[in-house]
Amino acid sequence: MSSEDRDNWVPPTQHFPPMPPPNDMATMMLPRVPRRQPQNRARVALIGAGLLILFAAGGIALAPDNDPSQAQFVTMAPIPLDPSPTTTEATDPAPTYQPPRRGTQPAPPATEKVSSKTPTSPAAAAPTTSAPATVGPKLVAGTTIGLAPADAPGSRLRHWDFQARISTLTTASPAQDRADSRYIVRRGAADPRCFSFESDNYRGRFLRHRDYKLYLDQVDGTALFAADATFCPVNRQNDTFTLRSQNYPDRSIARRGDLLYLTRAATTFTVQPAL
Repeated sequence: MSSEDRDNWVPPTQHFPPMPPPNDMATMMLPRVPRRQPQNRARVALIGAGLLILFAAGGIALAPDNDPSQAQFVTMAPIPLDPSPTTTEATDPAPTYQPPRRGTQPAPPATEKVSSKTPTSPAAAAPTTSAPATVGPKLVAGTTIGLAPADAPGSRLRHWDFQARISTLTTASPAQDRADSRYIVRRGAADPRCFSFESDNYRGRFLRHRDYKLYLDQVDGTALFAADATFCPVNRQNDTFTLRSQNYPDRSIARRGDLLYLTRAATTFTVQPAL
């Protein structure tokens, strides 16, 4: 073999070493190119269409009009790049009318059951005070009487300087003193079941309590005066009685010396003929 042939000599194929097998790690390190979804293509197309519309709108807005000194800009509504899925609201089906069949009658409307019982009103509250219209046969409205303490029959309840007091009086006493002891029995100014006592010689003046003392005061037309001048007799034994205040039911007329007060103690009285 010449030197020229030796330079151009190529070894046969079987003398080339075999190709090395593919490397698995190299294969795993190759990045995977995700396949484009059809939705991405539609989105790209929609973006392109939106850009074309924006460019066209901008050109129209910037185009000159009859008044070249003023440029008009038209605000376009934004076009969403990612169309949101459409939803449908569920609606109730419209009511349908079904005519009644022949030979049948529609059901009557529902009515409330009305009770046939007559409503009853609540029982009236019982009055807080009670007293008889008369005390025996003697204390009667419209009569003129004298009041004497049960433990001092020779004494009388009288007024002196318009204050109630107890004095010893007889038929031989001065006329003025005897007149001061006469009272006309009236039905109670604040309670007709009780009584008020009007002076016989000073008409329009009544026995009334004031500051827990007993006075002979002129009527002033107030409810307070009417209550202060009303006394409810409470029967005792042997035709005696006490005089309880109408507006202070826990207090009665009581004697302390010669004067009369309104206290929780009570003096018993008897009805005597007027002097």
